[in-house]
Amino acid sequence: MTGADDNTARAGATGPTVLLPELLRAGTVPDAIALRDGARTMTYQELDEESSRWARELMAGGAGPGEFVVAALSRPLESGLALWAVAKTGACFVPVDPTEPSRRIATVIADSGARQGITVAAVRRDLPRHGIDWLMFDDCAAAGRAARRPATPIDNVHRARALRPGHPAYLLYLSDPTGAPKGVLVTHRELDHRTPHPPSAGHPLS
Repeated sequence: MTGADDNTARAGATGPTVLLPELLRAGTVPDAIALRDGARTMTYQELDEESSRWARELMAGGAGPGEFVVAALSRPLESGLALWAVAKTGACFVPVDPTEPSRRIATVIADSGARQGITVAAVRRDLPRHGIDWLMFDDCAAAGRAARRPATPIDNVHRARALRPGHPAYLLYLSDPTGAPKGVLVTHRELDHRTPHPPSAGHPLS
């Protein structure tokens, strides 16, 4: 994995690097629909507030810059919420397909070094249990704790350490020629250079 760069980097002549949490919120309209999953919807204001609560729940478990959080989710609403929540903690977002074999997911978890994951109860029973703490969106205890946490914005004052442009932002696992998972890591600096427009909350970056 690439190491974090503590320098304040600049994206060419365009000014300071825009980090993933700011990229996600850039240009959003509070009352506009951010996520849609059948009859379920979430506005950008709802997404912003709910993701701040879940981000704080993740941070209470150790999530922060330089850490990795696996998201094993298949529905667009939960996937988008997880992306925003993980981004706000400063941790690196590691999406996995929960329908993939448990052995492959275990390899991703081990290779990334992730100690936390986000999922839902319907797929939790089929996910690897060793070496990772799964937080479930639909777990009553976890949801209750998150609901009591502030929905206010999160910045470096709230994180365990400052989020820098060189920190990992997104880790996507593809398959190498043998079919084994191979991680492609993107830092916040690289993400800013590659993203001319804010990514869609309902469709995590790829």
